[in-house]
Amino acid sequence: MDLNTRKEYFSVAYVRALAAVAGISVARPEPDTDSEDLVLSARLTGAKIRSPKIALQLKCSSRLAKARTDVAFPLPIKNYEDLRPTNLAVPRILVVVEVPPAEDPELWIDQHDDRLCLMHSAYWTSLFGYRSVSNQTTVTVRIPLERRLTTSSLSSIMVKLGEGGRV
Repeated sequence: MDLNTRKEYFSVAYVRALAAVAGISVARPEPDTDSEDLVLSARLTGAKIRSPKIALQLKCSSRLAKARTDVAFPLPIKNYEDLRPTNLAVPRILVVVEVPPAEDPELWIDQHDDRLCLMHSAYWTSLFGYRSVSNQTTVTVRIPLERRLTTSSLSSIMVKLGEGGRV
């Protein structure tokens, strides 16, 4: 299996692990023609919207350009255009999973008898309502470091959507 396919599988496993702990359901649309790698849903009681959903476009990189406050990611223009519309029934976000800068996928996990650690982090952002650009290949998207994807941030996103809000 090539390295890019391994990165894709790892990013799906990373998000699925967070969602499992947060009690959020995960579905994988097939085929992925609309920049939706996963769709998350949560069953919320007492919320304005009982079962909010959000679609995720996943990317995985070992070479993220981190600054003091954010991370820059070169997003393919097709994904950019798919993530920015304001007329989507299910909102979409970009999730960038960072793996260690190594060509050996064995270094992406730390496995022991009592634990399995998925290495590094994931960051998320919404491109809802972003402007059209003239770029032909990629758009550099800047994601604040405070937008780490965690079980807590996933739960917060689903609660906000359940209240009828946007992310």
